[in-house]
Amino acid sequence: HPPHPPTSLPTPPKLKPKPVVESDCAAWNCTCQGLSEKYHVIHYARSFGQAPPQAVRFWAKNKCRTNPKPITFRPPKAKKPLDDKILKSSKGKICYFVPTRSADDPKAIVLKKSWGRGLNQTFFLVTSDPESTQNSIDFEKQVINVAHRSYRDSHGEIIKGYDPEFIHVHGKICVKMMKFWEYLSSTFDDVWASRCSWFVRTDDDTWMNTRLLERRLRCINPDKELSVGFTNKAWGIGIFTSYSRAWIRSFAYFIRTFRGWAGTVWMQNDVDDRRLQQVVNSFGLWTRRIVYNNGSDFYTNIDGHTSDPNVINHQVQFAKSLTTDQLACLTFFHAARPHVMQALTKTIEAYVEDNAKTGKGVCDKHWKGKGMDQFVRLKIHEGCPSSRS
Repeated sequence: HPPHPPTSLPTPPKLKPKPVVESDCAAWNCTCQGLSEKYHVIHYARSFGQAPPQAVRFWAKNKCRTNPKPITFRPPKAKKPLDDKILKSSKGKICYFVPTRSADDPKAIVLKKSWGRGLNQTFFLVTSDPESTQNSIDFEKQVINVAHRSYRDSHGEIIKGYDPEFIHVHGKICVKMMKFWEYLSSTFDDVWASRCSWFVRTDDDTWMNTRLLERRLRCINPDKELSVGFTNKAWGIGIFTSYSRAWIRSFAYFIRTFRGWAGTVWMQNDVDDRRLQQVVNSFGLWTRRIVYNNGSDFYTNIDGHTSDPNVINHQVQFAKSLTTDQLACLTFFHAARPHVMQALTKTIEAYVEDNAKTGKGVCDKHWKGKGMDQFVRLKIHEGCPSSRS
């Protein structure tokens, strides 16, 4: 049989071209810098705010390490310059603010009996009473209470703080501290201008050497917008930060402006110091380091929160091994157990009493140590550290 003639194949239908699907990353031009700009993401803070899940995945996949360009504008100059007499009355005064559960919390009691002892009217516990509806300051008890869950901002508008069902403990502290800084800033002219030139925030498990810190802060001009303290590559900020009065006076404006872009959700899922630094960095202010190196100028043990006897023993042994000269040069002792805080305070007070007449400056050698280069560039007075010392 002859072969069958080939059958004609049907003409394939013309396929419509597929619509161009917008890439998941097109919203930020598929670049790390574009993502930072759009969602105000800072590389070490990992503060994603309202960034969508695909943005978070893009950041991780591309190992982004970018920061948004700083916001250059500043609040309108509606505020009158403060009177020189008011500024002089607070010259050299440092105020300390410590977030804690309540003024009766065991940690808070130890703080007031250890390094906070003697800091009348300059040491304050920051609390948040669930039943409170108004912010308040009790100078006699040294307690600042900020309203719980929702609050009025510096413009009198009610801001929803957080939904307790969708927030972890760090977020609660973060929301509380954002309320606190805005409240502090909005009352600066009437309450704080005559009391403090520097505003220090630290943790309730940190022992501070206030004498050494105050000596360093006196070398820096509080009338410039500055943030100084402890920084590292992992966190960028933490343990303690000091803000100048020039920055504090406008802080409410910066927080309010940033919240307008990011919403309130950005406060709910991280620790307050990193979220606060996100605001600070967005306006071009980077925290400068004024401490030396671990074991010489500060001590931190991130496992100090545990009840592991080995960890506790290591911390206690380190504290006991410090000579009085070494302790005098220790800026802070982080994650300190209560009895360690009390022991450190007892030792430093005895040292200060012994050396009060001689004015011995045993810490001068640390001024030119690694990491102190940022600090020496800030000095403004003779007798303060310099790169030549």
